[in-house]
Amino acid sequence: RAAKAKISACRFASSGSTGVLIEEEVSAEVRYCDIIKSKKSAILYMRAANPFIEGNRIVHSGGSGIVASCAGLGIIKCNDIVANKRAGVELQERSDPVVQQNKIFQNMFGLILSGSRGKILDNIINESKFAAVSILKKTNSELTQNRVKGGDKATGIIVSGGSTVSIRQQELQALRKGVVVSEASDVSLYDSRIFHLAADAVVVNGEGSKLIASG
Repeated sequence: RAAKAKISACRFASSGSTGVLIEEEVSAEVRYCDIIKSKKSAILYMRAANPFIEGNRIVHSGGSGIVASCAGLGIIKCNDIVANKRAGVELQERSDPVVQQNKIFQNMFGLILSGSRGKILDNIINESKFAAVSILKKTNSELTQNRVKGGDKATGIIVSGGSTVSIRQQELQALRKGVVVSEASDVSLYDSRIFHLAADAVVVNGEGSKLIASG
């Protein structure tokens, strides 16, 4: 039987490694906590862990704010994830969570998806320094109803490494570029608004890359 854990309304500051580590098929809740200045990640879960992560404030992590790895599942919902040195949320190695209704601001990347799956729904991703969403290493994912704004040197969505992605009802604005597809990746882009850019709205390059756009 899977272990269970509940962590609520706690404050974790200046952890020497990770704020909260969840592994080995643990069913956990992490809710309404402040997790600040973790040396690595604020929350790391892995090995088929299935947490519910809601309403937390995650700020100034030395790595990514929340990392799902090694087939991690779960729901990441309604968190404020701000000013982390790598990504707000990072999905790795067959992880397949739902990431929804988060405010993801002022990170190097809003989200990184690498060799994962996952559903990315109704998030606000603002002021990312390099890209709002970076998808690589044969990721297969869905992005729906996310709103992305600024910064003016960042790209909205980068898809590479042979990934397959469905992008629906996105709003991308005030960026350098909108959507960039490369390295034999396959993207479907539907019913989206891309505007107020410094450069290109959509870029497709590299042999085998494919983009279908409509709406």
